[in-house]
Amino acid sequence: MPSNTLKVLIVEDDLTLQSIVIECLEHHHFLPTAVSNILDFYKAFGSDSFDIVIIDLGLPDGDGMDLVDYIKNINNDIGVVIMSAKTSPEQRALGYQHRCDIYITKPFDCIELGMSINNLAQHLNPASASDQTQKPLWTYNHDEQTLTAPNGRHVALTTKEDIFINKIYKANSAIVYRSDLMKSLGYEDVPLSNSLDAIVQRVRKKISYLQLDISSPIRTVHGSGFKFLSTPYKL
Repeated sequence: MPSNTLKVLIVEDDLTLQSIVIECLEHHHFLPTAVSNILDFYKAFGSDSFDIVIIDLGLPDGDGMDLVDYIKNINNDIGVVIMSAKTSPEQRALGYQHRCDIYITKPFDCIELGMSINNLAQHLNPASASDQTQKPLWTYNHDEQTLTAPNGRHVALTTKEDIFINKIYKANSAIVYRSDLMKSLGYEDVPLSNSLDAIVQRVRKKISYLQLDISSPIRTVHGSGFKFLSTPYKL
């Protein structure tokens, strides 16, 4: 794959270091996009296709290693580079156990980074990035109150279930906070109510009846709320 077509997503919360990485990648004729946290990663990854993702492990809203797992579960052909100040042999081995392709320690050398990514690009499937968006997706139809699995099977939703799915689906992979969902469902005056969790449990139970070998589109963000991820991965 020619390097000048290679799209690279950078997940790094240190803005000074982030700008250095961007400059380095542009010097090597890559096409970089940068985000600073896990939430913005999901937004970028869900709205565009990337060939390689560079991930810092110590992110403000979670562990970057979770992103390594997420990417590789969705598409193992996407290259993953860990860039971390954690330099112990045990930490590097852990990164490779989670299927990262390259583990680079900070501080890094721009030439080494560029050459490493260029070498990784030679082993990538040129169609890998487009495959990411061409995979069958979970879809939702508000008018029919249905959630449709990638294999075409439908989940019928009640009115409250439809309100919940509609709210997180429209967020385009971003987190929808519990307080916002409670308000949309008419539960804002009963903040300790477990009605929202009951709705989520019912929808997940209906999905489980389909007996699929892929992930549910409903993802819990502990302590915050929920998000809808249209692209499934194999279980």
